Amino acid sequence: MSRQIDWTKICLLLIVILGGGYTAKEKLGLEFPELNLDSSGSAVSIPDPSEELKSAVQPLVIARATNPKAAKVVSDFLASYAFVIENSDVRDNYNSSALMRNIESGLESLFVLQKEVGDIDIGDALNESLQTIWGDQTRQLTKAEAANGIYACAWGLQVQVSS
Repeated sequence: MSRQIDWTKICLLLIVILGGGYTAKEKLGLEFPELNLDSSGSAVSIPDPSEELKSAVQPLVIARATNPKAAKVVSDFLASYAFVIENSDVRDNYNSSALMRNIESGLESLFVLQKEVGDIDIGDALNESLQTIWGDQTRQLTKAEAANGIYACAWGLQVQVSS
């Protein structure tokens, strides 16, 4: 029986380990480098979404304004998750409901960074955006559909809003 790597669990494990390190920093008085939270770049390059996808993620663009630093962290998480999906050799199709649950679980794991960047309530905006992109009903998505939808959400949280 061949073993397959579950990239979602690996990403979540890395997030928990990094968050634990920052928690230990406070308790043990360790000095770690500060998080680079400037909005100039992301660990993963986020492709510019189509106009239709930009329109679908407007609730996230609005939510981003409530805490840009936290939005940047969530954007990086989503971009990394989309990158893993896009480059996976294991699967070609994804269940939209399962993807939404995985994203929600990943975001819950980011709570350890709350002290560093503050809180952001994007649950409703993210659900609205993904339902606009993927539809209200559970369906099978191609690898490209799944990755492009998540990249668009990452873009919505990263984009600079000018007034």
